[in-house]
Amino acid sequence: MEEPRQRKRSMIKARLNKLRELALVFFSLMLWIFSLLAFVTVIFTLLGVELYYVQLIRTILKITRSDLMSLIMASLIVGITIIIYLSITYYFGPFKKRGARTKENENAK
Repeated sequence: MEEPRQRKRSMIKARLNKLRELALVFFSLMLWIFSLLAFVTVIFTLLGVELYYVQLIRTILKITRSDLMSLIMASLIVGITIIIYLSITYYFGPFKKRGARTKENENAK
């Protein structure tokens, strides 16, 4: 007797799911390796460690230590500006009055 079609389809779907999971794991590992490599390159450049592979990556990307320092300083300035802006808008903004009791609500009761 022949096997039902539904069973063959489920076997095909199971194989496709395994292939999808394998592709997902592969691309995820590639992304993690790239991120780790970039992190190590930036840290070693900032610390002044002169390894061949770090120099090779810096040469390929045309990055110098002063470029990285200026990028980090610009990121710090932007981050501090955002924190100050959000703090000011929270302190003076309408967010403070939403949850608090106001005089109009107390007079209405």
